Amino acid sequence: ATFVGSKEGYAFKNGEQGVGYYKDGASTLKETFPKSLRTSGEWTELQGEDLKVYYYNASSAVTQWVMPSVFGEATTASTWQETKSADGHIYYYNLHTHETSWTKPE
Repeated sequence: ATFVGSKEGYAFKNGEQGVGYYKDGASTLKETFPKSLRTSGEWTELQGEDLKVYYYNASSAVTQWVMPSVFGEATTASTWQETKSADGHIYYYNLHTHETSWTKPE
Protein backbone atom coordinates (compact mmCIF):
# COMPACT_ATOMS: atom_id res chain seq x y z
CA ALA A 1 0.00 0.00 0.00
CA THR A 2 1.08 3.54 -0.63
CA PHE A 3 0.54 6.47 1.71
CA VAL A 4 -1.72 8.96 -0.09
CA GLY A 5 -2.38 11.31 2.82
CA SER A 6 -4.09 11.26 6.16
CA LYS A 7 -7.57 9.80 6.44
CA GLU A 8 -9.74 10.80 9.40
CA GLY A 9 -10.14 7.93 11.85
CA TYR A 10 -7.32 5.88 10.31
CA ALA A 11 -3.59 5.46 10.88
CA PHE A 12 -1.13 4.40 8.19
CA LYS A 13 1.08 1.71 9.71
CA ASN A 14 2.49 -1.78 9.44
CA GLY A 15 -0.31 -3.91 10.88
CA GLU A 16 -1.57 -7.50 10.83
CA GLN A 17 -2.11 -7.45 7.07
CA GLY A 18 1.00 -5.48 6.17
CA VAL A 19 1.46 -1.76 5.55
CA GLY A 20 -1.75 0.17 5.07
CA TYR A 21 -4.57 2.13 6.66
CA TYR A 22 -5.97 0.77 9.93
CA LYS A 23 -8.73 2.16 12.11
CA ASP A 24 -7.19 4.48 14.68
CA GLY A 25 -7.96 3.32 18.22
CA ALA A 26 -7.59 6.89 19.48
CA SER A 27 -10.72 7.94 17.56
CA THR A 28 -12.86 5.58 19.63
CA LEU A 29 -11.85 6.93 23.03
CA LYS A 30 -14.58 6.97 25.66
CA GLU A 31 -15.79 10.16 27.23
CA THR A 32 -13.87 11.03 30.37
CA PHE A 33 -15.50 11.49 33.75
CA PRO A 34 -16.20 13.31 35.90
CA LYS A 35 -17.47 15.79 33.36
CA SER A 36 -17.66 19.45 34.43
CA LEU A 37 -21.10 20.82 33.52
CA ARG A 38 -20.90 24.37 34.89
CA THR A 39 -19.25 26.51 37.58
CA SER A 40 -20.61 29.25 39.81
CA GLY A 41 -18.29 30.90 42.30
CA GLU A 42 -16.45 28.18 44.23
CA TRP A 43 -18.94 25.46 43.17
CA THR A 44 -18.63 23.13 40.19
CA GLU A 45 -21.46 20.94 38.93
CA LEU A 46 -20.04 17.58 37.83
CA GLN A 47 -21.47 14.48 36.19
CA GLY A 48 -20.08 11.05 37.05
CA GLU A 49 -19.78 8.04 34.76
CA ASP A 50 -23.14 6.81 36.12
CA LEU A 51 -24.62 10.14 34.84
CA LYS A 52 -25.44 11.27 38.37
CA VAL A 53 -24.84 14.96 39.00
CA TYR A 54 -23.03 16.15 42.11
CA TYR A 55 -21.42 19.36 43.34
CA TYR A 56 -17.91 20.19 44.50
CA ASN A 57 -16.75 23.27 46.39
CA ALA A 58 -13.11 24.01 45.54
CA SER A 59 -12.38 26.18 48.59
CA SER A 60 -13.87 23.85 51.23
CA ALA A 61 -13.33 20.52 49.39
CA VAL A 62 -16.98 19.64 50.13
CA THR A 63 -18.76 17.24 47.76
CA GLN A 64 -22.54 16.93 47.88
CA TRP A 65 -25.59 15.70 45.93
CA VAL A 66 -27.80 18.71 46.74
CA MET A 67 -27.58 21.63 44.29
CA PRO A 68 -26.15 24.73 46.04
CA SER A 69 -28.23 27.89 45.88
CA VAL A 70 -25.53 29.65 43.80
CA PHE A 71 -26.90 27.78 40.77
CA GLY A 72 -30.41 29.17 41.34
CA GLU A 73 -33.59 27.19 40.76
CA ALA A 74 -33.31 24.30 38.34
CA THR A 75 -35.54 24.57 35.29
CA THR A 76 -37.17 21.60 33.62
CA ALA A 77 -35.14 22.12 30.46
CA SER A 78 -31.84 22.11 32.36
CA THR A 79 -32.58 19.05 34.48
CA TRP A 80 -33.58 16.58 31.73
CA GLN A 81 -30.98 15.18 29.36
CA GLU A 82 -31.90 13.45 26.10
CA THR A 83 -30.09 10.10 25.97
CA LYS A 84 -30.06 7.00 23.74
CA SER A 85 -30.58 3.49 25.07
CA ALA A 86 -28.27 0.65 24.03
CA ASP A 87 -30.75 -0.31 21.29
CA GLY A 88 -30.93 3.27 19.96
CA HIS A 89 -34.24 4.46 21.47
CA ILE A 90 -34.33 8.01 22.81
CA TYR A 91 -35.26 8.53 26.45
CA TYR A 92 -34.91 11.34 28.96
CA TYR A 93 -32.85 11.29 32.16
CA ASN A 94 -33.33 13.76 35.03
CA LEU A 95 -29.88 14.83 36.19
CA HIS A 96 -31.11 15.75 39.67
CA THR A 97 -33.76 13.17 40.58
CA HIS A 98 -32.32 10.33 38.42
CA GLU A 99 -35.77 9.63 36.96
CA THR A 100 -36.12 8.38 33.38
CA SER A 101 -38.92 8.90 30.88
CA TRP A 102 -39.63 7.69 27.35
CA THR A 103 -41.64 10.87 26.65
CA LYS A 104 -40.08 14.33 26.66
CA PRO A 105 -40.90 16.11 29.94
CA GLU A 106 -42.46 19.56 29.74
